[in-house]
Amino acid sequence: MAAEFDIASTALHPGLSVIEASAGTGKTYTITRLVPRLLLDGTAQELSQILLVTYTTDAAGELADRVRHVLETLQSPPADDEEQRDPGLHAIRSRFPQPAIAETVGRALRDIDRLNVSTIHSFCQRSLQDESVLCGM
Repeated sequence: MAAEFDIASTALHPGLSVIEASAGTGKTYTITRLVPRLLLDGTAQELSQILLVTYTTDAAGELADRVRHVLETLQSPPADDEEQRDPGLHAIRSRFPQPAIAETVGRALRDIDRLNVSTIHSFCQRSLQDESVLCGM
């Protein structure tokens, strides 16, 4: 049996990662907390190195909005009940020093338009357009 995934401490490796689970299991929650974690631990140096792919245009928009909200929340002082209401965010805040959070999250919010959130269809279409020669087109 695999160990339980911990947003703040499970080892993350550069490269492709897939989060696959049934509806309502917390995928979006997990992804929105992994974005700042990837930046804070240096797995990704900037938002443009992170690609989030989901099924629908609405889901992509919601995911982008929720990532922005999590970053904005991290930039603000913690709420008194943060540990109970959002244990993942609290764990990230507890693991990394506040100056690093302020600097990294501030930079991410300034560059938020560089976060690539797309649908599977738009990602594939863009890849085929950008790499048409490699794809034999």
